[in-house]
Amino acid sequence: MGLRNMMKKRYMALILALILLLALPTAHAASTPLLYRVTDGQGHVIYLFGTIHVGNEALYPLPDAVLEAFDACDKLAVELDLIYEQEHPEELLRYAMDVYYTDGTQTGDVLGADTVELAAKALNMDKRLLSAMKPHGILSLLEERSVQDALLDANLGVDLFLLRRAREMNKEIVPLETVAQQFSLIHGMSDSIAAYQIRMYALYPQQAALATLMLLNAWKTGDLMAMRKMLEADSDVSMLPEELAEEILAYNRQMYADRDLAFTKRAQTFLQNGDKVFFAVGAAHVAGENGIADQLEQLGYTVEKIHP
Repeated sequence: MGLRNMMKKRYMALILALILLLALPTAHAASTPLLYRVTDGQGHVIYLFGTIHVGNEALYPLPDAVLEAFDACDKLAVELDLIYEQEHPEELLRYAMDVYYTDGTQTGDVLGADTVELAAKALNMDKRLLSAMKPHGILSLLEERSVQDALLDANLGVDLFLLRRAREMNKEIVPLETVAQQFSLIHGMSDSIAAYQIRMYALYPQQAALATLMLLNAWKTGDLMAMRKMLEADSDVSMLPEELAEEILAYNRQMYADRDLAFTKRAQTFLQNGDKVFFAVGAAHVAGENGIADQLEQLGYTVEKIHP
């Protein structure tokens, strides 16, 4: 079976999962997004909130329960202080320059000419503009295009909303990661994984946009079961060649499991220090099986989902 056929079957499996989710009862329709109160035996409290990095006007205002928990905290912990990075573009410049090959390497030699052609067509760009762009740069463009196709905007992401509110209220902002750490994750993606993901986005743009919208809807309703089903479907590598499947699983461990553990340790430190923190990270880190909420519970903390 060719890689393209396997990709198609995998994407069809994901779409089937999404269709089944649409048919689920809307028992969670009145719940808030993923918001948890985490307490220890000494009265220390933090709030754990799963965010989504893109959004639209319909997300706002956030539920009262979220805003009340946020306002009650002294600190906001986030993956990255996006506003600070926007105000200091010089810190991003050296990473941004790394999007292009500078040693004469041609993208077609790395990804294959057909993959570059597919990406250029999906982006409605002259393929010559991609001729020296590294795979992770092309993938970022396709991800942005998928967000646009879903009529969503990174400027309306929940992380940015919380950061702006924290600044207005003079709350301390605690970045959990650095720009260098996040870029090392991006650069840690192998060319073969990038080529696979580029082809997925390029061949199935409507499905990619639909998956983003479904995730947004599950986030809005706080539907943990739906989010977990989507995360499971997206991480299913059973239809891929063994070598590629192993690479993707290893990369996913770096992207999710390793970071989930690091985030959990930071949350535990806040609790041990008695810091009242609104701990806001991507929903996949909170909702995933053995994610932060699960790990904190396993450590003996009381983790309660907050409902309106």
